Amino acid sequence: MKRKPILFLPTLVVMIVLGSCGLISEAVPDVDTKISNTYQITINSSDPSGMFTTSFIEIQDNPDFAEYDEYITGYAINKITYEIIKYNAPEDLYFSGSVLAYDKDSITVVNVGEISSVNLLEISNLEGASEVPADTEATEQIVSWLDDPGTFNFSFTYDFENQDGTPYVFSQEEFGSSFSLKATLYLALLTGI
Repeated sequence: MKRKPILFLPTLVVMIVLGSCGLISEAVPDVDTKISNTYQITINSSDPSGMFTTSFIEIQDNPDFAEYDEYITGYAINKITYEIIKYNAPEDLYFSGSVLAYDKDSITVVNVGEISSVNLLEISNLEGASEVPADTEATEQIVSWLDDPGTFNFSFTYDFENQDGTPYVFSQEEFGSSFSLKATLYLALLTGI
């Protein structure tokens, strides 16, 4: 019986192509990475509100970006978290605030999410970080800035409060109180493969 080599070769080629596509997608999956910044605040006045220093984020500075640059086709923001560390301030101090993102030139501003009133001491005693519920349109705007020009600015505004939501007024003895807020943006580098 004669074999038909013509049918065998195309089948083999199709199997190799399909198999290699699977190998490529396994070799370069989407990459989860984090961008973290720590903001220090020292209380030196009785002013109950303010803003943390703005951080300039450049995606090309991310080590995962450098490693997978040739495969990246886009980005997705998975979540935003914050944690209070090195807490040395009044035990009855509450805090609320907003997560803000700005374009490269700080002209366009989006409110990414809100932190509802929390006791800072309690948050600092938690193991791990607390998640900020993120606004979908704002995160989409950040993704578009990551696509072009690859940068954006990031900051937190804050209000110090009493438990009942009224503004907290610091006494002279409380000046010098301090803590740090660590903010983390969980980002997926999409490979599209």
